[in-house]
Amino acid sequence: MALCVVLCGLWQLLAGALYLSRFIALVPHPVMLGFVNGLAIVIARAQLGQFREHGDGPWVEVPVMTGMILTVLVSMISAVVAPRIPVLGRVLPGPLVAIVCAIAFSCAISPWFPQRTLAQAAGEETFQGGPHSLPHWNFPPRGVDWSSTGMWTACLVTSIRMALVGLVESLLTVKLLDGLTGTPGSTRRECFGQGLGNIVAGLFGTQGGCALIGQSLINVSGGGTTRLSGFVMSLGLGVSVCVLAPVVGRIPVAALVGLMFLVSINTFAWGSLGLLHIIAWTDALVIITVTLVTVFVDLATAVLIGLFISALVFAWSAAREVRLVDDPQGENTRVFRLQGPLFFGSAMSFTSRVRPERIPELHVVLDFSDGRVLDHSALDAITKTVEKLREAGKKVECRALPKDADSYLRSMTSESIWDDRLPHGANGIVVTSTPGDTPKSPLK
Repeated sequence: MALCVVLCGLWQLLAGALYLSRFIALVPHPVMLGFVNGLAIVIARAQLGQFREHGDGPWVEVPVMTGMILTVLVSMISAVVAPRIPVLGRVLPGPLVAIVCAIAFSCAISPWFPQRTLAQAAGEETFQGGPHSLPHWNFPPRGVDWSSTGMWTACLVTSIRMALVGLVESLLTVKLLDGLTGTPGSTRRECFGQGLGNIVAGLFGTQGGCALIGQSLINVSGGGTTRLSGFVMSLGLGVSVCVLAPVVGRIPVAALVGLMFLVSINTFAWGSLGLLHIIAWTDALVIITVTLVTVFVDLATAVLIGLFISALVFAWSAAREVRLVDDPQGENTRVFRLQGPLFFGSAMSFTSRVRPERIPELHVVLDFSDGRVLDHSALDAITKTVEKLREAGKKVECRALPKDADSYLRSMTSESIWDDRLPHGANGIVVTSTPGDTPKSPLK
């Protein structure tokens, strides 16, 4: 595990160095909605384990269960009401008031409904505190066969998956919090900070991590919107582990469960439910798919599937908007005007529309003034269309062809067909047909 965490940190540093974090801007809004909805369900589902013995055992006894449910309700109500109290809401954050009220309520009902504390849920040894609770240097890890190819393969695959999940969740969290606070965050700095943190965690043999949307929302809802809030939270966690661990272990589990349920409710984009019958069915499909995959698989897979579906839908929609206007001019000239983007999604339609056997005219003009040539598939489609027309004895003229497309078309066609005395480049090119020429095909 230590080696995987260190490698995970290195991958994240590499992502920051290569500016890969900028691609988070390409995440469509339906994917973002599915992300927050799925994560809200995951957060709520994770809290149900607190009502079981050891997290996955049988349900706790009925009196304990009743007391926990009541304490959860008190915690949630206190967190909602406290910020609305005129004086108290400005002095103390709502989550802190909720924990205090939940502790007081749990103690008051303990004679009838026994408490279930953090120490009982996680074990007394977890909350012993003291300097010995700090991790020790544990790298390189012992008992590892460094010559094993299988071990390295498993570590590399696992570390890449960890890095991807961590960065996707963290960068989407940054994007979500930017919308709440109105301040832009640095996704590249997030990559570097998370990578360094995971490397240090791996060197000490501890578990890696990433940004937590639940904890981040609690922090922001309490007014912590600056860098100082992150330092204070980290310092508070360190003091809780090393100094106040015995005290923290006596906090009722239900007090924190109530806060996490509230975070789950606030995280879920409830407005997206009303959008499902308004937006395009493909966008609704993306929201539902990303939500379900987040819940039952993992976040990174959900986002990648959402991006894949969105990209296919966009390519299909863009291809359908492409038009090729057929405009005969005189007895011997026909003009084909491209309107829209020519790319891999519309290239096949372009080549099928311009067929020599359907064109009796000897002079064919391919006009790209109102179109855009976007990728290699488009260049290949133009080249093959020109070659077919030439082979049929047509004189072909290309107007407003971009310079890169002009260069590509020249390199893919035999030099003997060019008449350099005619204008080309930015003003268009003219390809003349000479009997006996055998043009070179980019596919040969």
